[in-house]
Amino acid sequence: MRVKNVFLCGVLIAGYSLASVTHAEEVVGRNPDRTGGQLGGGVVAFLVGGAVGGPLGAFVAGAIGGWVGGEIQESMGWAGNRYQIRTASGGIVSLRSPNHRFALGDEVRIEKGRPRPVAAQLNAQTPQ
Repeated sequence: MRVKNVFLCGVLIAGYSLASVTHAEEVVGRNPDRTGGQLGGGVVAFLVGGAVGGPLGAFVAGAIGGWVGGEIQESMGWAGNRYQIRTASGGIVSLRSPNHRFALGDEVRIEKGRPRPVAAQLNAQTPQ
């Protein structure tokens, strides 16, 4: 029983260690991220539509409110950026980056679900 527990712990430690390993990825696309506006507009309109028109009104108003909220966020210039990133394995992932801006072709590393610039990491590791 003890050997089984030690083996299981070793497998878990190795899995978690490998999960944090990152490789350089490349930015291949960019579009505006309007998630906040869509969520806010959709929730408010869903509640108002439900009060006025019942269940059907809630769903119709929620869909329209989500679209309007996203459009308002983008027109006000409050939309963030969502980047399409080609991973080292060749797949494409779409991630938000509220703190960094990237150009197409920039190399990034994915850390904690966010793209980070590779150059900034190299500069931070270089002793001054």
